[in-house]
Amino acid sequence: MRANKQNSPYSAAFTGCGFMLDETVALLPILQSPDADALLKAEVEGNNLLQLGKAKTRSRMVAEFRRRYHALPPSFWNWFLSLDRAGQTVALYYCLMRTYLMLKEVHLNLFLPRLKSANPVVAKSDVDRHILKIAASDAFVESWSDATKAKIAGTCLSFLRAVGMLEAATGALHPVPVPDAVATRFISRGEAWYMEALGMPLYEVSRLYQSEVSKP
Repeated sequence: MRANKQNSPYSAAFTGCGFMLDETVALLPILQSPDADALLKAEVEGNNLLQLGKAKTRSRMVAEFRRRYHALPPSFWNWFLSLDRAGQTVALYYCLMRTYLMLKEVHLNLFLPRLKSANPVVAKSDVDRHILKIAASDAFVESWSDATKAKIAGTCLSFLRAVGMLEAATGALHPVPVPDAVATRFISRGEAWYMEALGMPLYEVSRLYQSEVSKP
């Protein structure tokens, strides 16, 4: 299994840490600090900010916060802190897609096509089947237990609900409204794919791009 893990781009680790927007905002000053290692260790032991579970649980979650933080440059997080809650929610989901390939694969190859379909609804069973498709060509994913695969599916759906694309009660999918300033930041940096992933029409992506490039 160890060799399979080394050869696989996928990880199940994100099931140990939810969307956690408020906790991300609270921990960012620590993550940005030159003394991040010592401060994070103190947080695991003292539980001053997270106020969550046992030390072992906090240690696992802090490892994921660190992984997410280092998936993007410091400039992203400075910008993130300047946003309102709606903008931070959109930005954090982008971070999760950049950090966890499994989430990105499920989103782009299941959630987005389903959003564009005549019946824009998704269920956990759809995600279960999609993970099995990935497992068919990845020995490490195939080696995961059924319980782990089910937890992965549930986590992907919970993230999708958190960003506002999925209705919990009905499973209906909707485009995520993104403020122009937030969308323009992604589009101007070559990340228009993310706006499309959230359901923004191509003509709207083009409008924002043209508006940005036409600035003096």
